[in-house]
Amino acid sequence: MHFLVTVAVLVQAPTSGGAGARLAEAKAAVVAAERARGVEVLEDADALVAAGWTKEANLAFFARGAQLVSDGRRALARVELDKAEALLAEAEGVYEPKTAWPGARAEWAEAAKWHGVALFELKRREAAAQAWARAKALLPESPLTEAMVRPEVAAAYAAVRGAEPATVAQPATADLRALADEIVHVAIAVDAGRLTYAAVRDFDGCTTDVVTATRADELVARLHAGGCGREHVALEEVPAIAHPRPAPSLAKGTPGGERRTPVWRKPWLWVGVVGAVGVGVVLAASLWPRDPSYTATADFHSFALGAR
Repeated sequence: MHFLVTVAVLVQAPTSGGAGARLAEAKAAVVAAERARGVEVLEDADALVAAGWTKEANLAFFARGAQLVSDGRRALARVELDKAEALLAEAEGVYEPKTAWPGARAEWAEAAKWHGVALFELKRREAAAQAWARAKALLPESPLTEAMVRPEVAAAYAAVRGAEPATVAQPATADLRALADEIVHVAIAVDAGRLTYAAVRDFDGCTTDVVTATRADELVARLHAGGCGREHVALEEVPAIAHPRPAPSLAKGTPGGERRTPVWRKPWLWVGVVGAVGVGVVLAASLWPRDPSYTATADFHSFALGAR
């Protein structure tokens, strides 16, 4: 069976990191990397929480409580009083810790009211009165008439005063965990001239060790490769975020700041020199006289002796 995983991505850019202007870019990169894993990313998780959104799994208690109340009332109708009392007591236990959720108080009131009926029929009048007091404190207008129960039960219920309303806790949706299966907390900075991420992942009651990276895909891969962490360090205290290094200084003389290579270190120069020398040698060898020889002759007939 495949379960959809929801991930809340929270990205911050501490002032000291100098990456405030790149916050949107960094968040988009992390969101894209998470979605590439096939999960549902909640980009604006805080706004969804404020609007009361939550995971469907967090509302499963409503179905369980309703089933217990239904089963308990059927047991009452069959006069299976012990079974009815146990089922309705369990239903109260389901709703009691969930009163922060809208609608939970009314459902708890219904469970407590019928729990009181089961207790009353079991001759446990004091316990029944306490259950009805809880029901009326939760939902004062909840009816229990003679059309629903025996007249004696209806009269006893009407005579009970509601207890002081219990203090309602803050809505469970105030915690992002009520909305997302995992939460990725990210801080960014410009370290050594590069956008740098530092992040932890909250999941299943665990928090990973801090992971740093200069690419969002690498960051997400490393976050999901790790398990529960041992050292919990605030992201703002990570050296790359708290004390980012300045960008490397640029050398003068070229448009991009690169240092110019001396001419004598250029490889093309030496290729040219070697080529020229080779051509010169070939030309000299071809133009130089080959195997020179000299011949001397004497014509003895050209000489004569005469008297003076």
